Amino acid sequence: MAGEAIFIGYRRDDTADVAGRIHEHFVRRFGRKRIFIDVDNLRPGADFGAYIKTVLPRCRVALILIGPHWLEAKDDQGKRRLDDPDDWVRIEIETALATPGIDVVPVLVNGARLPEFGELPVSLQPLLRRHAAIVRRNPDFADDVSKLIEALRASLKTGVLDFSAVGGERISKASLSRSSPPPAETEGKASVLDRRGLLWGVGAAGVGATGVAWWLTRQRATTDVPEPVATRAPPIPETFPPLRVSTLQAPESVAPRRVSVLSGHSSVVNRVSFSPNGRRIATAAADRTARIWDAATGVALRTLVGHSGQLIAASFSPDGMRILTAALSDMTARLWRADDYSSIALMEGHAGEIRNAVFSFDGSTIATGAWDGAVGIWDGERGALRRFLRGHSEHVIDIAFSGDGTKLISASGDTTARIWNVATGATLHVLRGHTSALTHAAYSRTLNRAATASYDNTARLWDTQSGRPVAVLSGHSGSVEFVEFSQNGDRLVTTSLDHTARLWSASSGDLVAALDGHTDSIYRAAFTRDGRLLATASSDGTARLWSAESGALLAQLDGHQWHVTDVSFSPDDRQVATASSDQSTNIWTVS
Repeated sequence: MAGEAIFIGYRRDDTADVAGRIHEHFVRRFGRKRIFIDVDNLRPGADFGAYIKTVLPRCRVALILIGPHWLEAKDDQGKRRLDDPDDWVRIEIETALATPGIDVVPVLVNGARLPEFGELPVSLQPLLRRHAAIVRRNPDFADDVSKLIEALRASLKTGVLDFSAVGGERISKASLSRSSPPPAETEGKASVLDRRGLLWGVGAAGVGATGVAWWLTRQRATTDVPEPVATRAPPIPETFPPLRVSTLQAPESVAPRRVSVLSGHSSVVNRVSFSPNGRRIATAAADRTARIWDAATGVALRTLVGHSGQLIAASFSPDGMRILTAALSDMTARLWRADDYSSIALMEGHAGEIRNAVFSFDGSTIATGAWDGAVGIWDGERGALRRFLRGHSEHVIDIAFSGDGTKLISASGDTTARIWNVATGATLHVLRGHTSALTHAAYSRTLNRAATASYDNTARLWDTQSGRPVAVLSGHSGSVEFVEFSQNGDRLVTTSLDHTARLWSASSGDLVAALDGHTDSIYRAAFTRDGRLLATASSDGTARLWSAESGALLAQLDGHQWHVTDVSFSPDDRQVATASSDQSTNIWTVS
């Protein structure tokens, strides 16, 4: 195993959760014996320095995870840890840099930046001359880690760590000027920078070198944010690649048929949703735009431009009169008229990335959850801010309204969820029990139930009147990424990195069925309005249709070339839309 293993170094207070998720992906790809991480491999009482010096010579690559608080982490005396020669993270990096034959790769996670040379001790400054990788949060996490895995897999085979296959770009002049040491220190280093391509924004466009090149071009472009405008996109092609649909025998029969491919986005399509009458479709993409499509013909009607970051939400109001969009890095949401696509409001005020934006079921209220730990409550017609709900000590990753819109659940990285009174902003219940950061939350429209999902490999079912737990939904062997109730109140679905989804009783939390068949992580799922069917979207490039009653597999939709990022049913349950990192959205009929 000499020279073939991978070492993952991280600071627990900074990136423990994301390190665990990356570790799970790596173990599935490379095997547990080829991955070193201190939680699993360091024996209690062992000498850490000796352990590091023993392990690193067996490794081909050392990944140094850098999160938002990596640089300024302090000890009990208030001193910066990196300035302590006995700091474990510092020892890891110094030893890795001094070990012959090992590539040391800084990996920026959760929006972290690469430090300046003057911010690091001299012994750690060579780390900044190494090419950095970026692993972003959901919905891009799986894409980014998959690209990183492929680069590492090739490295283990060839002995050359080459990121050009997933980036193909050299480090930008802007990055060099920001992070390079004085000229005297860089003499003779150009060959080091030129030897390998840069994995910068790995998978940022989700579709290989072309998409990443687009992302880099956008990053080098002017930072001026354009005024909101609506532009007509070109029609989609009338033909599309050959399609294979495998329909399986089951208690119910469905015969899905692909009728349209919505092409026009230049990057990952993160979300897809139908209008209330089912005649239009909204998509949100990493190319900083939302698009509105004709559901019957697949023709692009409008492109909504104005955000300066990738979009993670685009949905119609329940009456179909307005469209809500939200973006990550520009920390804003926008409200648009659905008739002429003009801008109603720019919704700003969050101090961190917005992770979700949703209408209440009557459309009177909008909620946003953000990385600043706050929940924004906004007027659903005018987009005016009503109040911020504060109480979480870390980021808010997801939000969901109760059926009557009077309550809201928020899921946070602080391992808790909160149920709020929307009108007063008061916290009604703090839901405690998870042992790791939460990933998603759902509120039943018909029952006094809410559900939460977590990196701790469980979901939890809660009584919303008392705030007490009803059941711990255990059985997944990977983090639970998504949870959702059926609209008729009978079922609850969870999806996981373990490649499975599970169906549960929404009232009791009893397991109904384990849905096996996908070959990669499942991030999203959707029920038909009548509660008859369930669709799952997976990183294996497929969506699957299941019986929501029995869990039987009914059909597999194999039309995308890359990860399926989202899935949505039309209001009449006769169509299903699948969004993908291959820049397209597929529309299927279900009969």
